[in-house]
Amino acid sequence: MPPLNWTERRIHAHGVELHADANPMPSDTTSTKVVFSNPPVWDSDGFFNAAHPDRISIPQGLRGRYAARLTIRWYLGQQPFTIHDRDNGFFYTEIASNADPTGRFQDTRISVAPVVNSTKTVLQVLWDGPLAHGHFLEVNLQYDLPRPAGANIWFSLRWLGRQN
Repeated sequence: MPPLNWTERRIHAHGVELHADANPMPSDTTSTKVVFSNPPVWDSDGFFNAAHPDRISIPQGLRGRYAARLTIRWYLGQQPFTIHDRDNGFFYTEIASNADPTGRFQDTRISVAPVVNSTKTVLQVLWDGPLAHGHFLEVNLQYDLPRPAGANIWFSLRWLGRQN
């Protein structure tokens, strides 16, 4: 039997796991919101709303602390990334939230260069913090390379419990 996903290990887990493909994604200096596939891989309480597939919303009654994990696999098909790609390009991603008490959008960001001689470069972003009903998370991607790249995106959000 294959190992269980980390969201399935808890009998009474609250959370969501989503997937998206961007192939190929435009290369430029503008950040693009990820639009997740419907239906979600797993959704305990309606975090994903097909009317807003570019965000993950916190359902009523699940105020508390959350942990998010974002994994992005950038690729050029079967072609490896080159030294030119590494020296002249970048991959960027962020998990953005509207949960800041001041009303500002807060986020967690990461930027890396392509891995030379590899057919893929993988980014992982971790985020945790308090969220309540009405708050949402979005994932934004961006890259700049001399040739088009694609991305496989996996996002999971898990409720860790109530926060005082």
